[in-house]
Amino acid sequence: MEPLQPYRATAAEADLRRRAEKRIKRKRELRQHLTSYAIVMAGLWAIWALTSRGYPWPIWPMLGWGIGLAFHVVSLRWDEPPSEAQITAEAERLRALDHRRAPEDGPQDVI
Repeated sequence: MEPLQPYRATAAEADLRRRAEKRIKRKRELRQHLTSYAIVMAGLWAIWALTSRGYPWPIWPMLGWGIGLAFHVVSLRWDEPPSEAQITAEAERLRALDHRRAPEDGPQDVI
């Protein structure tokens, strides 16, 4: 009987695992960012409610930080590798662009 060999992940599996770990870490960081945002905004609105109740000034830090938070959410999608459909679509756009730019009598070297 042959002894069992230890499992060795392929390079593709190792890359997939690395990407999954990175994505989990980034999602955790986003949850922390959202939690900080919610706590600080609740505090600012509480200060406003307990003091003046005049002009709602907490809206400005809420909007400013909210823009940064929106970019954080969008950044989760920026890091993903392109899908095969996206690559094919981009290649088709480039092919069409090259076809429109190509001179009628073929390529020429210009020095």
